[in-house]
Amino acid sequence: MKRAMKLFSKFLRTAQVISKNPDRVKDVFEKVDGKVDKRQGPLGQIFVKTRLTGRMIQDYISGRYRHLPKRTLIMLIGAALYIISPFDAIVDYIPFIGYADDIFIFNLVYSQVSKDLAEYMEWVEDTGRAEEWKFKRQGK
Repeated sequence: MKRAMKLFSKFLRTAQVISKNPDRVKDVFEKVDGKVDKRQGPLGQIFVKTRLTGRMIQDYISGRYRHLPKRTLIMLIGAALYIISPFDAIVDYIPFIGYADDIFIFNLVYSQVSKDLAEYMEWVEDTGRAEEWKFKRQGK
């Protein structure tokens, strides 16, 4: 996964630029939804996580949620760019292992921003948006 980490660092630099343009950020996460929304196959295991991060980004871009640290925004954009890129460490069309690097990078980032995601989930429940999004925080 060394190659994946090296590529991810490049995507992080691109994410810094994209983070300044809400339309581009929205476009990136819409592409992730399109790729992961199949809920089956290898990327299905990160479906719920990508859906949650996408919703947090939507609320941030719209101005409803303003407690998103810049570092978290950039890391999530970087992971999203990695997922949608056809140029990653393991070519996606290789059966069984093609998405392993995508899942690795996304889960790595997810673990790094989990505190921010938990705070977002609390905000969602406190503001009544949980019903709108049709999900509830698990474990608390």
